[in-house]
Amino acid sequence: MRTVFFILFLFVSNILLSQKTIKGIITASDTKQPLVAAVVFISNTTIKTITKSNGEFELNDLPVGKFDLIVSFVGYETFSQTIANNELPLQLTIKLVPRVNTLKEVIVEAFEKDGWKKWGQFFIESFIGTSDFAAICTLKNKEAVKFIRSVKTNTLRAVAYEPLKIINKALGYELQFQLEGFQYNFNSRELIYKGYPLFIELNTTKKRIEERWKRNRQYAYEGSMMHFMRSLYRNRLIEEGFEVRQIRKMKDTLGRVGKFDILINKVLPGDSIAYAIDSATAGLSFIDNLEIMYVKKNTPNDYKRTFGFSKPSLHPTSRIELKNASYVSVFADGNYFEPVNLISYDYWSWSEKMATLLPTNYKSVPKK
Repeated sequence: MRTVFFILFLFVSNILLSQKTIKGIITASDTKQPLVAAVVFISNTTIKTITKSNGEFELNDLPVGKFDLIVSFVGYETFSQTIANNELPLQLTIKLVPRVNTLKEVIVEAFEKDGWKKWGQFFIESFIGTSDFAAICTLKNKEAVKFIRSVKTNTLRAVAYEPLKIINKALGYELQFQLEGFQYNFNSRELIYKGYPLFIELNTTKKRIEERWKRNRQYAYEGSMMHFMRSLYRNRLIEEGFEVRQIRKMKDTLGRVGKFDILINKVLPGDSIAYAIDSATAGLSFIDNLEIMYVKKNTPNDYKRTFGFSKPSLHPTSRIELKNASYVSVFADGNYFEPVNLISYDYWSWSEKMATLLPTNYKSVPKK
C-alpha cells in the first residue's frame, strides 16, 4: 500500500459576516500609478471586488474573526494581509511590487522543457485530485504552470504567475487559485502547496444541475476536514459520526519511530483533544498521532480504485499529526491556524484537493 500524506496550507476565514468595511487604493510601486481591475478578495470565500479606474476598492460583509485580505494583479507579487474583525473599518493604501526580481531568481533554476508534458498529469492528480469529482474539473490555463525539477533535492516545484482557473462542474464553482507554492519531495512523498483560493458560483438555469451541485457539495462536506473541525469546535465529534483514536508512536531497538505504532482502540471524546482558548477559538492538541474514522459514509470506490486496496477500511479513515506546534487554533466554521502545522495522511491526504474544496461560508444541510 502506498503511503501518502500532505500539508495543505490555505489561508481561510470565518463563516459569520459583519457589516464593517475595508476601503483602499491599489497602486504600482514602480510606476506609482493606480492599478485598474486588480482583484481584491477574502481568501477561501466568495467575497471579492475589483478596483475602479482610480485604483480604489471597497469590501463589505466581511467575516467575523481573522481573515486574509488578498490583492492579485498579473505581473505583480500577490499582496496578503491578515486582518482581525475588531480592527475594522480600515482604510488601506497598498503598493504592489513587480514580479521581475522573483522571475529572475526562478529562471536561474530553469524551468523544465516540455514541463507540462512531463509533469502535468502528476500536478493535476496532486492538486485537483483523482476522485470522480476531479474527473469533471478542468484547469483552463494549464500553460500558466511551470515546473522546476531539482535532482539535488529530489523535489518538484510548480509555479504560476497568474491565478489558476479551475472549472469545477461537480460542485458548481469556478475556483481561482493564487498559487504561492507547490513542492513534492520524492524521497519523503511529502506534498506541500500554498495559496489563496477564491470561489465564484457557476450559473445554471437547469434545476437538476443545481440540485446535483447541492448534493455533491454536501457529499464533499461530510467527513471532510472542515466537517471534522466544525464538529470538534462544538464538541460533537461522536454525534456527527467521527471516531477518534490515539495512535501511540513506539520506538524499535534502534530508536526508530513509526514501524511499531500501536492503535489504542478507545474512542476519544472531543473535549479530550480540544480546549477553549477564548470565546471564539478552540485549541486542538494531542500527542503522537490520531486516527479519525468517519462512520456515516462508506469508503468511496474512487479512493479504493486509486490505491488498489484489496481490504480497505469500511469507512473513510485518516490520520493526523501535529508538527512544529503544540496545538492548532480552530474556529466555528472549520477554519484552523496554522494549517502548515497539521499533516494529514491516508484518506484526507487523497480527498482534500481542489475538486472537493468548499468555501468557508458553505452551509451544510443537516441530515433529517
